[in-house]
Amino acid sequence: MDVSNRPNRSDKVILTCAMSGAVTTRKQCPAIPYTVEDYAAEAKRAYDAGAAVVHIHARTDDGQPTYDAERADNASARTRSRRGALPSSIARV
Repeated sequence: MDVSNRPNRSDKVILTCAMSGAVTTRKQCPAIPYTVEDYAAEAKRAYDAGAAVVHIHARTDDGQPTYDAERADNASARTRSRRGALPSSIARV
C-alpha cells in the first residue's frame, strides 16, 4: 500500500463539527440538537472531542428550521458562555 500521500502526523488539522443538517429531524437521528441548550451541550461535547469550529443551523424548540437571527444569536451566545468549553469559531446558517 502506498502511503506517501498521507498527512504527516505532525501536520495540523482543524476539526469542524456540523451538529445538524438544515432539515434533519430526530426521527432520522435522535441526537440532533433543537434547543439553544441542546446546541450548547453538543458544542461542548464537540470541543471536548477536539473540534475547533461548530456549525449551527438554528431551529425552534420543536425542531423546525428557522432563519431567525435572534434565535441563531441566542444559540451562539449560549455556546460561547460555556467558559473553558467553546470552539474558537461558530458558524451560523
